[in-house]
Amino acid sequence: MTTSGAEAIASLLEPLLQALRASRDLRLVARPGLVIGDRPGASEPLGVAWEAAAHERAVTSITASTVLADGVTATVVGGSVVLCRPPDPRRRVEDLVQDGRVSILAGRLLSASVGMGHNVLVAAPWCVAVELIAALLAEGQRPGVVTGSPADAVPATWARLDAPAAAALYGADRIGAWSIDAERAVALLGKVSGAAVFIDARRLDRALIRLEAGAERNFHGSGNTAMSILAAVDLVVVADGSARVREIAQITLAEDGYRPRLLFASGLPPVVSALVPVAAPTYLEELAKSGHQVLADELAHATPEVAGPEPRPARAKSPPSTPAPRLAPAVAELPPPGAPPAPRFDPALADAPPPGWELDRLAEDGEAALSPAAQNVEDATLAAAFGLAPPPPPPGVTAASVEAMSTGPNGATFAEALKRAKEREAEVAAADEDDERES
Repeated sequence: MTTSGAEAIASLLEPLLQALRASRDLRLVARPGLVIGDRPGASEPLGVAWEAAAHERAVTSITASTVLADGVTATVVGGSVVLCRPPDPRRRVEDLVQDGRVSILAGRLLSASVGMGHNVLVAAPWCVAVELIAALLAEGQRPGVVTGSPADAVPATWARLDAPAAAALYGADRIGAWSIDAERAVALLGKVSGAAVFIDARRLDRALIRLEAGAERNFHGSGNTAMSILAAVDLVVVADGSARVREIAQITLAEDGYRPRLLFASGLPPVVSALVPVAAPTYLEELAKSGHQVLADELAHATPEVAGPEPRPARAKSPPSTPAPRLAPAVAELPPPGAPPAPRFDPALADAPPPGWELDRLAEDGEAALSPAAQNVEDATLAAAFGLAPPPPPPGVTAASVEAMSTGPNGATFAEALKRAKEREAEVAAADEDDERES
């Protein structure tokens, strides 16, 4: 359309253009008696007088999408006048952080990832997605926007591209798209790097399902869907109607194809509205080598090892109990006929000290202290139990020495008994020595 034709349309839409300039709306939809402005996080009617006659003249004049002043586009859709304003090219990721759209750590990760050539799929309402994609593009040196229709409003300082080939020819370091369908989205993401593309979804699973459906239509059901998703998408950002990012997931390789790995999530205690890290991305080393060492360290230390509660370990099953074997009663083994008699004492104890050796280590005063006359009955009994002294005499009986027994009334009898006991002890000792030599 010629410049004069655009100026004529602008004059007809002047009340709407004034309302658009006075607000932060990205889109304005006007019907007779009702004008609604759409911006990130809100959609509400505007107090603009838009009568049926003015609406009829505007609809008749706008025969195709027209670019007006400041990059605003005017289009007629479904009998309504739709004005779209380009996003602010000066609004960056840190501005979204200040407005509470995304956390500092998540915003830095998204910006660094797109700058490194990773592709981001944005699942959110249209205005929210446009604002987030534009903020990511504003961080680049040569951003470009792949348009889906002439009605797309693109900042004047950014390149307006119509195909991935044009993006490659232009050399765009960051590429955005917010008005293409799922088929073109998966095709674009599979051919370029450093792109942020919008898909109309509100949940992570729904966004991936719609992207898979687009890949299926592109490849006509050839079974390359999982590979297409892995080649196209690195991160998926999910935002809600309040313009806040709720989830960020990384697409990783799995045995069954691919799997989303949650990196940031909201709705967790103690602050359910906060976007908190739950896992670190798998390309921390790539971040560090690309000049984002501080970011890589912060992500590594800010995320726990386990994103959710640890699974309870399975209880080990104990083996079935077996009854203990019954032991046969011990039977004493009899020596064979003609075998020499067993020694009375164990030969291994031949070098053992004789009983009562503890008494030899006691001093004379100690022996006196342990004598039956010098101790009571309890001490004498205890000493006898440990082999430290002979047993005490019965109560009422006075202990006598060997000399006293030999000179007493029964001295001859006692002396004879003592002599026989010594002879018997000598015979037993000699027999033990003979048995030991034979063994």
